[in-house]
Amino acid sequence: MQIEPTGRIVHVKGINIDRIIDGRIIEHWGEADTIGMLMQMGVDPFAGRLNTSMRSP
Repeated sequence: MQIEPTGRIVHVKGINIDRIIDGRIIEHWGEADTIGMLMQMGVDPFAGRLNTSMRSP
């Protein structure tokens, strides 16, 4: 996905989870709200996707 620079400031929420044993991080998981970031930039992250939940039987 090519996105032109907007010059806008965006705020991205996320979460980090660490598994700690004996004071050391042995596993790390992280997730960011990429869809929210794209929407703040004026990008439709769902453009071109077929909404299959609206199909008639």
